Amino acid sequence: LILDCVRQEPANPWACTALSGMLLGANDPTAAEAAANRALAHLPDYSLALEARGLARMRLGKNAAALADLAGSFAHAATARKALAIGLLYDDAERPGEAEEWLARAAAAAPEDAEVLNGYGTWLARRRGPAAGLPWFERATALAPGSADVRVNLGLARLALGDARGVDDVRRASAAAREDATVFYRAVLGLARAGREEAALDLLATEGDATGER
Repeated sequence: LILDCVRQEPANPWACTALSGMLLGANDPTAAEAAANRALAHLPDYSLALEARGLARMRLGKNAAALADLAGSFAHAATARKALAIGLLYDDAERPGEAEEWLARAAAAAPEDAEVLNGYGTWLARRRGPAAGLPWFERATALAPGSADVRVNLGLARLALGDARGVDDVRRASAAAREDATVFYRAVLGLARAGREEAALDLLATEGDATGER
């Protein structure tokens, strides 16, 4: 339907923006950026198109341009996830003051959004240590107990602080992340670095059993 709309009205900014989102979901940020550009050529201040192009540019590593797009979009339509993305871009630019301002704004605006709380907690844990991130991971896990990404962060923070409950958190995260190698190996490495080598080896053995490897 979206493709039909674009074919019939190639200059329609709403259809082009919808196409951009679809292409980004299909992991084609280059085409997504081009579709958003077509939308913005006809409607330069269209918030959704600026957001779509900003997200595409983040994927492409064009962080300065992505930041400008997302900040422009936020001025027209403020959302917590947009603030989260802006904060992460500021962090990438090594501007931690602005990063924290935007990330804290995102968390305050969306206290029920596990992704936002997890993002803020991740930043705090990396910049200030696991004790700073832990309360945010706990809140995010309460909101999204089945999220492997959230639970692995909780588990790693607990392990770093000497809390044995982190072992179970990391195991549960790895069980939920069979299709996500990044989360799974973060869990394994986190256990090993916390001195829980036996638990780490158990996870690897379980993965080998699941894939048929020996």
